[in-house]
Amino acid sequence: MEEAKKKGIEYKAVVLQNGDTLKQLLAQSRYLLYKSQSKWTKEQQDSAVILFQRYPDIKLAYTLAQKLSWIYSNTMDKTGI
Repeated sequence: MEEAKKKGIEYKAVVLQNGDTLKQLLAQSRYLLYKSQSKWTKEQQDSAVILFQRYPDIKLAYTLAQKLSWIYSNTMDKTGI
């Protein structure tokens, strides 16, 4: 966008498969990353597929966080020691 502005040409955002721009995808995806995959809406599922294809590191981080959450939820001793 900055480069287009400097050159004086019109900027056209790339539109993804779900109709969102990359900026919209990233903004909306932050909400799905806080939820369990089982609680995602259909639109969030579609966004997650695109997000995880483009950013495999985010997929890895999400998967690890969900596993850690599962371990904590299923731990019998929650005293911390």
